[in-house]
Amino acid sequence: YVKYNEKYYIISERKKYAHWVQNILNNPNVTFTISNKTVEGSARVVDNKESELIADVSNLMNKKYGWSDGLIVELHSQ
Repeated sequence: YVKYNEKYYIISERKKYAHWVQNILNNPNVTFTISNKTVEGSARVVDNKESELIADVSNLMNKKYGWSDGLIVELHSQ
């Protein structure tokens, strides 16, 4: 994951075909763990029209992991 503007971002290499992405599309309420802390929040698939957000998150992913190919999912804690 990467953190950007107080939100967390992850990437699905399998895009919308990943089961966990399908779950988010059906119910955006999620529980996720960051630094051994479990957090309740919501998730959404970043829209292709959000080109600036996609570029910024992709750059962060490339710097951290060396790749960013996939569907970006935003996680927001409540």
